[in-house]
Amino acid sequence: MRKAKRIWSDLKRVARPQTPLDLLAAVWPAMVGPRLAGHTRPVAWKKGRIEVSVRDQDWRKQLDRLAEQVRKRINAWWGAELVHRVTFTEGRPPSPGHPGS
Repeated sequence: MRKAKRIWSDLKRVARPQTPLDLLAAVWPAMVGPRLAGHTRPVAWKKGRIEVSVRDQDWRKQLDRLAEQVRKRINAWWGAELVHRVTFTEGRPPSPGHPGS
């Protein structure tokens, strides 16, 4: 938990995110890798649950099966169990500037 607090403090100073979701979006490519980040973006983070927008139904189906691996990867990046569930929704493309958009 100490590592997560330190990272949060450092990123607030550098990136100046407005909300925890802004912070998550800023570090998303580092957390999940550039390929996955190019087809996804976090759109909600509440009470340990992250909702991730995916490009289309094919990506959603694949990622639904990998949700637990994605959750573990996110928590490993934070160094703490901050995320208890990851869900994927389709229909909202990644924001401009993401690879693959």
